[in-house]
Amino acid sequence: MVTGRSSFLIQTYNIFMKSERLRSAVLNLTVTAIYIAGAKLGLTLAFVAEQVTVVWPPTGIALSAVFLFGYRIWPAIALGAFIANVTTNTPVITSVGIATGNTFEAVIGAWLLNRIVGFRFSMERFRDVVGLIILGAMVSTTVSATIGVTSLCLTGMQSWQRFGSLWGVWFLGDAMGDVLVAPMILTFAAKESRRRIQARGVPEFLAFVMIFTTFDIFLFFRRGGLLGTQYHPPVYAIFPFLIWAALRFGTCGTAISVFVTVTVAVLGTVNGYGPFTTGGVNENLISLQLFMFVAAITALVMAVSETNREIAEDLLRQADRRKDEFLAMLAHELRNPLAPIRSAAEVIRMSRTDAGRLEWAYNIMVRQIGHMSRLIDDLLDVARITRGLIQLSRVPTDLNEMVKRSVDAAHSIISSKGLHLQTHFFQGPLSISADITRMEQVISNLLNNAVKFTDPGGTISVQTDRSDAWSVLCVRDTGRGISADLLPHVFDLFTQGGRSLDRSEGGLGIGLTLVQNLVRMHGGNVEARSKGVGLGSEFIVRLPVLPTVPASSAQTSGAAVTTGSKRILIIEDNVDAADSMALILQMMGYDAYAAYDAASGLKDFERLDPTIVVLDIGLPSMDGWKVAQRLRSSRPDNHVKIIALSGYGSDSDRERSRNAGIDHHLVKPVDFDALGKLLGE
Repeated sequence: MVTGRSSFLIQTYNIFMKSERLRSAVLNLTVTAIYIAGAKLGLTLAFVAEQVTVVWPPTGIALSAVFLFGYRIWPAIALGAFIANVTTNTPVITSVGIATGNTFEAVIGAWLLNRIVGFRFSMERFRDVVGLIILGAMVSTTVSATIGVTSLCLTGMQSWQRFGSLWGVWFLGDAMGDVLVAPMILTFAAKESRRRIQARGVPEFLAFVMIFTTFDIFLFFRRGGLLGTQYHPPVYAIFPFLIWAALRFGTCGTAISVFVTVTVAVLGTVNGYGPFTTGGVNENLISLQLFMFVAAITALVMAVSETNREIAEDLLRQADRRKDEFLAMLAHELRNPLAPIRSAAEVIRMSRTDAGRLEWAYNIMVRQIGHMSRLIDDLLDVARITRGLIQLSRVPTDLNEMVKRSVDAAHSIISSKGLHLQTHFFQGPLSISADITRMEQVISNLLNNAVKFTDPGGTISVQTDRSDAWSVLCVRDTGRGISADLLPHVFDLFTQGGRSLDRSEGGLGIGLTLVQNLVRMHGGNVEARSKGVGLGSEFIVRLPVLPTVPASSAQTSGAAVTTGSKRILIIEDNVDAADSMALILQMMGYDAYAAYDAASGLKDFERLDPTIVVLDIGLPSMDGWKVAQRLRSSRPDNHVKIIALSGYGSDSDRERSRNAGIDHHLVKPVDFDALGKLLGE
């Protein structure tokens, strides 16, 4: 039984299908009509045989049609070629053969260009122009020429003795159609190439075309020059105009200019005017076509070169603008933590006996120093990743465990902002091969990003799942969302959405860049989704699954810290840093001493015989690595523990520290909890 609603839907579907079929039929008939018109025009210039001409626009029309409408347009091409030939005193069987060759030519040419060069209609790359010349004009055209001339000879329309000469004319005519007609249609259909004309102004381009056309008429519709009939204006005089078109109007303007020129030149040559009138009409047209081939390719190559130069300049301007924006952001983000640190220091100075205020100031300084450290770490990480200096220490681990730890770590900031957290974990382990530290950095960045851009009362959901051979992590929020124009660039370096002047969200626009690069280094991919501004966002990370279940990757807690009576030598050229660290270690119960340069440190090492050396790497006159080697060589049997403390924290820096005999490498500013554990081991 069909209800009224079902009947309405069926009728709507039928109307839609009929309209689709109608549009398809109209499109096919239009292409067929245009093909026939171009063919009839070309066949009026068939001087060597009724079906063979050196001027054949349909080749460019057919190739463009396949690019614009897809391979399904081939029946329109075949029908157009058949009608054009069968109405020109050509037998049906011969017309079928010619139509077959013309259709294969267009389809094969488009397939080769798509397959080999990834052809773009705008033709703003050298590979597009070169591909059109070689694969379109030189390779695919051999199909039509071979099948077409063979059909003429097999049916007795032409003798086999003329096969070579007819094939050459057929090939040249088809090749010129690809080079002179197809670029005009395709570049005009591509908005990328049209925008060059629009940028200069359509009136300027129309004025240029009128001037150039006037000059073409003067050049190709004269029987002599101003100095007499034996002197003709040089044909290469069109090159300044073609150069003008290439430099000002890009590939589209150049292709249109070439087409206008060849149209005027063919009309003039056929009527006995212009510089190409020294032989028969067909020979003159061949000479003209060869000349225009060289002129067209030269102009198109110059247009591509100029377009690429302009694109490069645009990219440089954008990069310069983004650099300025980044420096402004960096200055803002680094100044922000300094203000509360300075205020906290003043509170300490004014409240030396108020334990509550001292604790308050201490907490502020720790939080703000941690914030600055994370900013600097992110900057260093993104620099190392872009230079390929990051090396992963991958081990089998469980994605579920890492996500749970990261969620636990972020729970406090999620709660403090008044956000709701929803979690759903895959039942069972999600085994992956990952650098645990780097992968937790990815998860934390995604969580922090969600917290940052979700207003109080919003919801953040974290979900893990498995899809075939992929472990999947999804972080979704109900926050501000991502605009459609920003979404494709959300992982670009220093890219951020609209910010208010107060920049209350903070950040440098590098977190998502780190996420994408680290995920790719793990063999995975990350995707951003958003329905628009105010509609939230979703980030999906996919990582390859391991076939085996790893042991738990949870990090075990360190041994309890004991101070004992260890003697510690600090070698640091920054006097304030050395003295403050020595004071803190003394307050922790250690016997700590400070040296302010490498030479003093080596002397104090011999004098004090410390059990631990905290060593700065960036020392003047002798770096920390060389000092460590001297310490080790001076007492080969001494089991002194050397801890490097440096602003350099790359994998290569840590490797150099290991090679120099350094036991541990910490990055400034030091985390005293981590340092305390190392000292107590």
